[in-house]
Amino acid sequence: MTEASSSEGMLRFRYDKPVAQDAPTVVIPLAQSAALGLDVQVMRAGGALSREADPAAETLWFVVSGRARFYDNDGSVAGEFGKYAGALVPRGVAYGFEPVGDVDLEILRIASVDPRAGDLAADSPTTIQPISYDNPDFEEGDDIVVHRFWDGGDMLSISVEKVRDGEGDDTPHAHFGIVGAWLMLSGRIRFHGASDADAFEIATGDGVFLPSGNAYGFRAMEHEPAEILHVKALDMGAEKHVRVDY
Repeated sequence: MTEASSSEGMLRFRYDKPVAQDAPTVVIPLAQSAALGLDVQVMRAGGALSREADPAAETLWFVVSGRARFYDNDGSVAGEFGKYAGALVPRGVAYGFEPVGDVDLEILRIASVDPRAGDLAADSPTTIQPISYDNPDFEEGDDIVVHRFWDGGDMLSISVEKVRDGEGDDTPHAHFGIVGAWLMLSGRIRFHGASDADAFEIATGDGVFLPSGNAYGFRAMEHEPAEILHVKALDMGAEKHVRVDY
């Protein structure tokens, strides 16, 4: 083991919908670093967002509540998405979206940005990639079921991990060259840093932001499984991207 772990820089955050909202769109920052940013945008009916193509950003939009209609780079409808579904926007793809219906849209934005990003590979996706979470059942012997949304881009890896009650990945470990974030969708998790003295609980709406090299482990609390949105973003300036167990 050559890499030294750390608990410094670990950030806890929480999302709660604003009680009052005057503007058509409100942006609620959750966590931000040079490699990864997370926020929730709350949009009233009639609001719309359009963006130009960004060759340096890979972005996931994940619906927390309400419905969103996405438009692809040619203006055609790419899909309409409800709770725990959305769209992965690869680098260099233009898009737009709008809320659908008379319920406010609450949508999580996860973006990995590399200003030094080079030209797109010839086989890079050129359209929005729909994603959804279907709440898979546990098979016999499963402690954790991983539902992968996206693992085929340049910078982001995104999944939902469904953890059986009382189970988890308790062994302290760290990801070097990788910035991570966890957002609780349901249940409760006991989360800890490099030592058990750093332990704390997170529940639905809570999250943890993990800079590169921060050691951690986790275990679902008893009596109910937990579902966690897990995001990993490559630090494109790092020499290597590895997991180290302690």
